Order: sequence, then C-alpha cells, then structure tokens
Amino acid sequence: MRLWLPVLWVAVGCAGGRAEPQPRGEIVIPTHGDSEKSDVTPPPRGEPLDAGDRGDPYLYFVGTWDGVVNDKLSTQLTVSDDGRFHIHLPVHQHRPICDLWGKLRVSERVVYFDIDQSTCEAERVGTTLERQVISKADDSMVVRAADSKMVVRYTRKKE
Repeated sequence: MRLWLPVLWVAVGCAGGRAEPQPRGEIVIPTHGDSEKSDVTPPPRGEPLDAGDRGDPYLYFVGTWDGVVNDKLSTQLTVSDDGRFHIHLPVHQHRPICDLWGKLRVSERVVYFDIDQSTCEAERVGTTLERQVISKADDSMVVRAADSKMVVRYTRKKE
C-alpha cells in the first residue's frame, strides 16, 4: 500500500492541472516500463569513415599528375610532401611553355595554388589560382576554375 500512495498522489496532482510539490523522501516509481531512456547510446554509424579524411589533406595531392585542360591541352602537376607545387604546360601552337611554382592550399572542395614564380604570360607572381574539386578518386581528380571556363582532368602518374 505504501507504493500505491505516492503514485496515486502524483496522478491526482496531474489531473488537477496544478503541479503539487513532491513529498520529500518519497520515490515515485513509473507505472509502465516503456518510459524513454535519455542515456541510451545512439546506434553506430552505418557507413565507414573514410580513412583519407583523418590525415593530412596535402597527402592526397602529393605526387605527379598528368592532366588535360578542356580536353585539349596537356599539363602536368607535381606536388611535394611539403605542399609545394609545380604546374608545367608544354609549348603549344598559340603559346610558349608555361611553368608555375608555389604553395598549395586545400580545403574540403577547393584547391588553391598560391603562385611564387611564373613564366606564364597570363599568371602573375602573388596571385592565387582557385580550383573547385569536381571529383576525386585514388588515381584521378577533376578540377574546375572558379569562372567555370576551364576544367582539368588529372590522372596520377605511376612511378
């Protein structure tokens, strides 16, 4: 009977529309077992975490990449493990050889080429080339210029 009294008292207090203070020292036992638990741990993630996302973001880019600009012009990108890059465009019918050197910066979906040296007519020292990453796989990636006029498809060169 002692267990019944506190439960009845709580039920009467709720039914009256007014909150009555709980008697001190009394323990209220829930009347049903389906009460929601707030300390239940969430289920584990369904998809595995990509191990590449946990490391240094530069490591993906390190190496030599053969590229094709707008499905026409060949290029080559080399990235060292300290984040330095070299972009080489061989001589073309309408332009001389073009080489860019500098520091690579990366974010989730954008690659930044901060230019330290340039032999290219169109790119100056102190500027930054911004390339949006369209797709990325182990041995290939596609990047697009911010103005969407240039797309470069890179393939990792096997060494």
